[in-house]
Amino acid sequence: MADVRSGSAVAHDEAATYLSGRWLVVARVGSGVLAALGFAVFVAGLPVFYLQSQTVRTDCAIAVCAPGQPVPSTVEALARLHISLGAYAMTRLLLSVLVALVYFAVAAVLAWRRSRDWLALLVALLLVMQGAFATTNVLESAQSLWQISAQLVDYLNYVLLVVVFSLFPTGRLVPRWAGGLVVVMALIQLGDFYPAITITWGNQFQLVVIGVLLGLVVAQIYRYRRDANPVRRLQTKWVFYAVALVSVVEVMLSLPYLFLPALTQTGSLYDLFDVMLGFFIPVIIPLAFGIAILRYRLWDIEIIIRRTLIYGSLTAILAGIYAGAVFGAQALTVLLTGRGGQQPVVVVATTLLIWALFEPLRRRIQAFIDQRFYRPKYDAARTLAAFGQTLRAELDLSQLSERLVAVVEETMQPAQVSLWLRPPRREGQPAEQREPMAGVRQVEGEG
Repeated sequence: MADVRSGSAVAHDEAATYLSGRWLVVARVGSGVLAALGFAVFVAGLPVFYLQSQTVRTDCAIAVCAPGQPVPSTVEALARLHISLGAYAMTRLLLSVLVALVYFAVAAVLAWRRSRDWLALLVALLLVMQGAFATTNVLESAQSLWQISAQLVDYLNYVLLVVVFSLFPTGRLVPRWAGGLVVVMALIQLGDFYPAITITWGNQFQLVVIGVLLGLVVAQIYRYRRDANPVRRLQTKWVFYAVALVSVVEVMLSLPYLFLPALTQTGSLYDLFDVMLGFFIPVIIPLAFGIAILRYRLWDIEIIIRRTLIYGSLTAILAGIYAGAVFGAQALTVLLTGRGGQQPVVVVATTLLIWALFEPLRRRIQAFIDQRFYRPKYDAARTLAAFGQTLRAELDLSQLSERLVAVVEETMQPAQVSLWLRPPRREGQPAEQREPMAGVRQVEGEG
């Protein structure tokens, strides 16, 4: 769908964050130097990251081990899958490089297509720091010349995260107190250079970080509700959708740990799956930023959110039915017979039940979501469907005209509706001698 605003309004929004002259040169050079530093830290940390991925640690109960770093139980879990430790390390390395390349590629496109936009350059710099994050932690703990550079990249990663979400998508601090969140994050992240600060604060450090992140969410919601610009609202929707989807997936991956304590053991198969998937899922966020800033197919977010709500709810309900039926049948079998074990008949019957429920349940969920969250579009669709039935049965032109005007007014709610009916052309009459338009019907709205 095309942009609903005039071209001059769109150009005015873009010009609000555009630079020229000396400031443009400073922004380009500064972001380029910092981006090059982030990329260099990432490349320098790859050998250390690979070495860490194939080094078995036995002191994770005392010291803090990096996520995904192998322990003796990891080696046992990999052996059950006939996977060597070297293959595991190479898989982690390739996956990290692939994810980082997505971040770097989106950042490069933003810098190329929006090189005059300081907000786009800021987002591109954030994406570079996010992409380099996989190896910064490794270099921060390593005693090498890259340690200070890795600490600086990690510091910029967190601070830029707060800065971008405080300014996006307008480039202005709305509300004003969002600037305080930037200052707080900049101060508490000094612990990257002075670890004693983090150790002294302890859990309070994490609580402050969580408070800052929640403040960003509140600020974005406030800005979204106060902003009447449809394009900026769509830009916010894209980024919020990506962040919300990543958060929901990570929460869903964590739920099995609550119900099955055995999964919490470091090195379990599910733990390996969780770590690997945790690398890949966040790539949705840079893609959303790219779409939002480049304004490519912005209106598709409405369709994506709607389908996510429908099929996400459907999947959760069917998974709950399946798990409840299987575990309930096993518990009932143990209660009646005193013997446990998997029941193939129950699994097959539950699978058939899920297959039978899929389409009816999908229709009901879709109708509920459309009525609850997309009421205007839902009412418009029903009105158009009813008008289609009228077209098949109505033969009176005047009544059909009245009905057509009413449908347009109800579904599109324009400020004014006019209907012109052209009289039929009589045989032998030139087109320029036709009678003027007739049957004009106008309905004035409030505008």
